Amino acid sequence: GSASLAFELYGSGDYATALMQGGIEVWSETLPSGEHLLEDIVPGDYILKVQHACMETFEFVSLMDENDADANVEYNSFVQAETNASGWLQAACPTCELGEGYGYSWFLDGEEIGADGPLNYQVSQLGTYALELVTYGLNCSSSTSFEITVVKYLEDQAVGLEWLGIHAGHLGVRFPELWTGASFNWFDAAGRLIDAGQISDAVGEVFIEVPNSSGWMVLEVRSSDGSIDRWAGVVE
Repeated sequence: GSASLAFELYGSGDYATALMQGGIEVWSETLPSGEHLLEDIVPGDYILKVQHACMETFEFVSLMDENDADANVEYNSFVQAETNASGWLQAACPTCELGEGYGYSWFLDGEEIGADGPLNYQVSQLGTYALELVTYGLNCSSSTSFEITVVKYLEDQAVGLEWLGIHAGHLGVRFPELWTGASFNWFDAAGRLIDAGQISDAVGEVFIEVPNSSGWMVLEVRSSDGSIDRWAGVVE
């Protein structure tokens, strides 16, 4: 692709003008005052240098291919699953252009699942989905990859427990009253059980070891009398 640069020189006399990139002069010419247009420039970041008998100035410019399709994906990385464990993959590209020579498509695992409009695609299982937006310009195309995770529990279901955050590999929780026969289960984003344990009688501050994994996780804490609470969040 190529880019262009339009600029205007004010005053009288001639101007020694150069376009620099990384300390290298890629173009230079002595120009009179007035409007000027440089074409067929490789897209990138440059410095426009202008020297005159009375002055010397520099201007930083970032040049882009006018025919490139602009992609800016808006989406939520984590979405709440419905009761049957299905979920909706939703995304939008407000800067994507449509019209003659322009368009865009959404892909899931290499298969097109939408085009030329917002993505709204239902999946039947929990988990992380790898998506791609491919945009088409007049002379070229570009792609942007992103992920959306469908999880069973997106928010805490509070029944009085206070979550203290993760510290030194342990998630802190404060029990305001005694929970007898307390047990806990760790689940990953797909709802798989990855760890479990017993706390016995829990009261006050308790720290539960976080599994040696990363990504979206859910900690479920239960008592013998049926009380239940969940923490949901990202473990790094």
